[in-house]
Amino acid sequence: IRRETRCRDHSVRYYLEKLKDNGVIERRPFINIYPLGYVDYALYFSMVSGGEKVREEMLNNLVFSPQISWIALLGGDFQYGIAICAKHHQEVVEFLSRFSTAYPGAFFDKALSLRVGVTVFPRKYLAGEKSSLKPVAFGGTVKTTTIDSKDFQILSAMEHKAYSSDRDLARQLGM
Repeated sequence: IRRETRCRDHSVRYYLEKLKDNGVIERRPFINIYPLGYVDYALYFSMVSGGEKVREEMLNNLVFSPQISWIALLGGDFQYGIAICAKHHQEVVEFLSRFSTAYPGAFFDKALSLRVGVTVFPRKYLAGEKSSLKPVAFGGTVKTTTIDSKDFQILSAMEHKAYSSDRDLARQLGM
């Protein structure tokens, strides 16, 4: 984070603590989007057969889309699941419209849901093994916070960069 934002280590620590205090980050690498005014929309869908090349291109575009926070290959009624972060439902409609125009028939047999809360469980949570890690839960909140450019740089780096500690992240961003 330090290298990306050109700030000192103590500045990165300050901003990370501020993000933690405001409930934006709970525990790495999960970022709680709800206090930032975002809502999580989940789309579950199957694809019309368009060939492996089209499928790979479409999935690659989804993976690198800034609106997508989660993507998974599923079993059962739907082939894929994605989570779309938006401040307003119209953003989701526009995203899906643009994507459907670029990939006709991409969203065949679909279901869209508003996720008012998300709980992420650690590995082997239900395997009966005692784990010191607890589930991380996020959800809608009436308390929102704003972030400045440094906060944004830190969150972006947390999302896109590998780091082993806050100090390592600060070093990478130049903070």
